Amino acid sequence: MCGAVHLQPSDQCHGHEIRSPPNATVLSAVGTGAGNLSAAGWGTFIMADNPERVSEVPSSKQIGRSTSLGALTSSQGSGGGIFSISKITFNEAWAKYNKSTITFTGTFALPNRPYEIIVLGGTGYFRDARGFALAPPGLTTLPVYTTKWEVFLTK
Repeated sequence: MCGAVHLQPSDQCHGHEIRSPPNATVLSAVGTGAGNLSAAGWGTFIMADNPERVSEVPSSKQIGRSTSLGALTSSQGSGGGIFSISKITFNEAWAKYNKSTITFTGTFALPNRPYEIIVLGGTGYFRDARGFALAPPGLTTLPVYTTKWEVFLTK
């Protein structure tokens, strides 16, 4: 099947990242500042397991999870960006995409917003999909940081 697929606004999702204990969903795992995100520097590896929700509101319905591995690959630290590979797995709360995944890669660089990242592919509904995603930072109510996923695909 060939054609462009753009997830409609009603189909977009929002990642919710909690950067501080006790319920942190992101961790500076290895490297400078291990265990302390604010001290992360070049060579630091970051792991994340964040809920994906239907809106920026932390109490909105959870429709999946995103898991990520990232690394600060620039000697400029987080200002040079975090190179990441991420996968969103949708759950039964979003029946249309239940058990489907989308895998992304790219650099989340602070001065470049919205972040533009590559869609490597997917499973289930997104099998054979390729494309890109724009990931503008959303509203932040500490300790929760949100990212809106605007996904553009071809199949």
